[in-house]
Amino acid sequence: MSIVQKLKNLKKWALETMPLSNVILFESAPVYTDNTKGVFEEMVRRGLHKKYKFIWLHQGKDVPPEGIDHVKFVKYPPENWFEEQYQTWLRYSARALISCNDILTKIRDDQYAFFLMHGAALKRVKGHYVVPNEHLDEILSFSQYLAPLEEACMGCDPEKMRVLGFPRNDILLNSQLDVHKLFPDREFEKLIYWMPTFRQHKNGSVCSTSIALPIIYNEGIAMQINEAAREAGVLVVLKPHFAQDVSRLMNIDLSNLVLINDVFLAKNKVMNYELLGKADAMLTDYSSVYHDFLLTDRPIGLCWDDYEEFAKNEGFVVDVDKVMAAGEKLYTADDLRGFIQRLANGEDALRAERTVVRNMIHDYQDANSGRRVVDHILEKLEASERREVQK
Repeated sequence: MSIVQKLKNLKKWALETMPLSNVILFESAPVYTDNTKGVFEEMVRRGLHKKYKFIWLHQGKDVPPEGIDHVKFVKYPPENWFEEQYQTWLRYSARALISCNDILTKIRDDQYAFFLMHGAALKRVKGHYVVPNEHLDEILSFSQYLAPLEEACMGCDPEKMRVLGFPRNDILLNSQLDVHKLFPDREFEKLIYWMPTFRQHKNGSVCSTSIALPIIYNEGIAMQINEAAREAGVLVVLKPHFAQDVSRLMNIDLSNLVLINDVFLAKNKVMNYELLGKADAMLTDYSSVYHDFLLTDRPIGLCWDDYEEFAKNEGFVVDVDKVMAAGEKLYTADDLRGFIQRLANGEDALRAERTVVRNMIHDYQDANSGRRVVDHILEKLEASERREVQK
């Protein structure tokens, strides 16, 4: 064995045998969002930053928000030798790893790794995620109905699933946002938030259908939808998925049809689900945000024009007819105009169906998921600390 290899082995031994530190690593994409953000904020509310050091790992292209207390943002992957040593130390010494997009796996048996997910079972994602069972302790779900589907498509052990609810939905249900202040130059009485799933991934790994944006295929259709929304007193806010290849999307900035992105939200210090929580209705398609918005008991329109192509290329793990029965299927621009007008008129034909589906897939319908998840994490951390004392 060479001297270099012996030194590497010695370093690995030293890292694996040193005591764990009270460091909690967080991750999300985009940075400081989603279920991880809900957990972090609940921990801060409880004053846990006084006991634990919070480190948020983020991809280099993401710009962390300013003015966030009690957390240090660290860019990965490391760009030089010093950053590599620091991040290696973090990964070996952290007591807990909390993630919801890139799975932060544990290196040592005495660490605790919890994957919070960033969506619930809907699309067939098998192969997109490889769950390292031996390096991941638990996976979050909000439903006994969906959890078996999630464990099957992710290839994880059933006993790792924890049904506690999604912390991000606390924000959805508690939003106090004034949408008229967010869009001061727009005239509207009701707001539709449109969140389509990605069809062409920006990294080129997935191309689910031949269109970039459903129903609105060109500027002419966009102008028609804008006029229908203007006449109905409705503002349609379109936010593409952060993973969508936006190079094929048109620039939309009409009076009542406006396109926003994560930069817009960050600039205005608004969370995505904070805005969604104040929407009078939602437009989506094959995104699991459909599951989340059911909690608001407000109308949902499902842009279904490329359903056959999407089902063939990506597919679903749920019974679509059963699970998606709470959303109105929209295939054409005329269908979308009709949905806008019915919202303006106060019509809500699928209320009964929403109740059935919501009760089927949501075990918790309150705004306390962040509290439940943090209670659960603390139980694990306290058990870990007791084991250390006993050694």
